[in-house]
Amino acid sequence: MSYHFWDELKRLIDTFGDSYVIMAVLDPHPVDYYYNEFSRYNWCTLNKGTTADEYWNMLNESPIDSPADSIVSNSEVVVWLSSSMKWAIWGERSYGICVAGFSDEIKDYNKELWFTMDEAITNLVSLQFKNCIVPEEITSKLMKFYT
Repeated sequence: MSYHFWDELKRLIDTFGDSYVIMAVLDPHPVDYYYNEFSRYNWCTLNKGTTADEYWNMLNESPIDSPADSIVSNSEVVVWLSSSMKWAIWGERSYGICVAGFSDEIKDYNKELWFTMDEAITNLVSLQFKNCIVPEEITSKLMKFYT
């Protein structure tokens, strides 16, 4: 969800011909917490042509008198949903990963910045645990649902 992540989102938007992407925070809960507290949802629409600076500003936008509730400051689970419905991303801060799903095989997309699930568990998820040892329960769930 960093400033530089916009480059990857832009490549996906361009590759699949999306006119926009919806970015939504799922945790904290969009209704029980965010709407209840601020009478709005913690999501945004990223249009084709959005710049990295505009993206970063959207992530840092917060309710009046509550800067700790911007997307960048208070989001555990975030999704990015494409207008083409050909791809989506699920991001989970506690594991430090995003999982991308595609409706079709992607042949022309440069995936050099992406990891396989095995690589992500070894190189990213492990950093969140003591001695870099990922509990078997978490490894098996990630492998079951995302490979």
